[in-house]
Parts: sequence; structure tokens; C-alpha cells
Amino acid sequence: MFDFISKEDLDKKIYRLCDLFNQGLIIETLAQTEKLLQTFPRSAALHVIAGDANTKLKRYETGIKNYKMALEIKPDFAVTHFNLGNALYEKGELEEALKSYVEAIRLKPDYAVSYLNMGNVLKEKGELEAAIKNYSEAIRLKPKYAVSYLNMGNVLKEKGELEAAIKNYSEAI
Repeated sequence: MFDFISKEDLDKKIYRLCDLFNQGLIIETLAQTEKLLQTFPRSAALHVIAGDANTKLKRYETGIKNYKMALEIKPDFAVTHFNLGNALYEKGELEEALKSYVEAIRLKPDYAVSYLNMGNVLKEKGELEAAIKNYSEAIRLKPKYAVSYLNMGNVLKEKGELEAAIKNYSEAI
């Protein structure tokens, strides 16, 4: 069925899959992606979409496998490392999630959301100073991103630094 599809047509199908995903049609996205993967097993983008869909469906192990396959094909794609980190975090594999976020930042040093998520993992591990450092970097890189201020406020509150926490909550608002 897809034997003679051009790169341009495959790209259009990938954009359509992204649209389906963004509309919340996750099962349909996954079904179409898996069908395309039968013909294009070396498409990193299709593996990422499958990983996103499986992760959204809380099928973390399968999502992680999808992301790892995408990284075998295209190892230098920061977003895939970031998404892998998210799936690992959701699965509770905090150390592995950290490694994925670090790799995403190595590939894209201004990846503010990766710093934010690293902060979340470190907070969960009880490493509050390291979490603050990562939230600070996320804020420096993306000063209008309210979630960074909110999460920073939460850590500062946990540390008993209430004035600083309030300041960050105010920035989040």
C-alpha cells in the first residue's frame, strides 16, 4: 500500500499523525503509525510518534522501546532524549530519566524544559539544591515559563524559604 510513497508524501503523513495526536486521537495515531512503520521501519519520526502515543496511553515500556529505536536511527535528536526521559520519569526510573535529560541538554544546551524536568526528578529524589539549580537555569533560558517559577517556589517552600517561595509564586502568576 505504501511501497511507492515519496519522502514528501511520508512527511505529509507524519504531519497528519502529529495533528491527530494533538487532537487527542491517540489510538488512531498509534494505529496509523504502526501501519506506516511496517513499511518504514527506519523512520525515526514514526518511532517517536509511536513512543509519544504509547507514553500517553501509559504504556511506558513500549514507549521507551519506541524512543530507543528512534535514537538508534537518529541518536542526536534532543527531543527524543527528552521524551524518553519523560517516559522513564513516568515509569519511576529516575536515574535513567536524568541521563536522558542530561543528553537532551548536551545536544541542545538551551533546552529549558529539559532543565525544568531535571529539576522535577531531582526534587523527587530529595536533591533540593540541585533541583533549584536546574529550575534557575530553566528560568534563565525561558523567563516567561510560569511552571519553572511554580516548581521553584515549591522547592523553596519545602526548604522553609518562604519569602523566596512567595516571590517565585508571584512570578508564576
